[in-house]
Amino acid sequence: MSEMRFFEAAERYGRKLSDKGRPPCPNRAGVLKRLKEFIGDKPLSEIDKMFVDDVHYYLACRKTKTGGTYAVGTIASHLSYLKALLNWANEAGKLDKVPKIKVPKGAERDGFLEPFEVEALIRELDPWRSELVMFGVHTGLRKKSVSHLRWDQLEKDYWEVCIEGVETKNGKRFRAKLNSDARDVILRQLTKAQRRESKGIRRSEFVFVREQSNKPSNAACDKTWKKAVARAGLPEGTCFHTLRHTFASWHVRAEVSDLVIMKMGGWSNTAMLQRYAHIRSAQMEQAVRAFEGMVKIN
Repeated sequence: MSEMRFFEAAERYGRKLSDKGRPPCPNRAGVLKRLKEFIGDKPLSEIDKMFVDDVHYYLACRKTKTGGTYAVGTIASHLSYLKALLNWANEAGKLDKVPKIKVPKGAERDGFLEPFEVEALIRELDPWRSELVMFGVHTGLRKKSVSHLRWDQLEKDYWEVCIEGVETKNGKRFRAKLNSDARDVILRQLTKAQRRESKGIRRSEFVFVREQSNKPSNAACDKTWKKAVARAGLPEGTCFHTLRHTFASWHVRAEVSDLVIMKMGGWSNTAMLQRYAHIRSAQMEQAVRAFEGMVKIN
């Protein structure tokens, strides 16, 4: 078996399509860059359990641009990528044995916001991010599906969104209806696109583009976002995915059935909604008290 080194493995694995046929995720570029910084062009056969522990330690101690340290979830994404890469090399016959890599688990991201908190966040954000939030909280879509939403994914006079399976997390085609608030966001983006066209700027294939570049961006939840979260008085760690939990929680509280919520949000099954069981429990408690005092005993 020919020896393969890390740089070659990383380059070839980076071109690999996912098991569901999706193209490589561009967000992994930063993950791979940091792994390369520490691992270097080491032969894959030299990446053993002790070396993986060294990688974990390096990531846990590495300082971020703001002077902090990486969250558990960020470390987990690096180790998960390394684990997947080594498994791929093993299946391709380029690595005899894959070391055991224990990926740490971060806290469950199940917090949600109240309407007044979403309003506070929107007030603190710039127009581009505030529109992403408004559309995200009304659709429950994941960040990438919102930030890179394309015009050809909108149908029926902008009342429906349809995303093919190769572009969704679970690999299944997603279709959902938009409410008037979400549609209004789209219409505002359409007006902006038409205004740019009148100035000779070609319309982008993407809906939510930055004004300066006319391109979408992955940087919705950067330092600007975190500062806005703090100014709005929201819990530290509030991220775009919080809007997805907010979307589900609001519908649970409105007594929408789990099956409908599952289809609206693109969850694979209703079991994924069990994290919102505490809301159902509160509703049941309120329901059983509805009859209290109705039957009088003298």
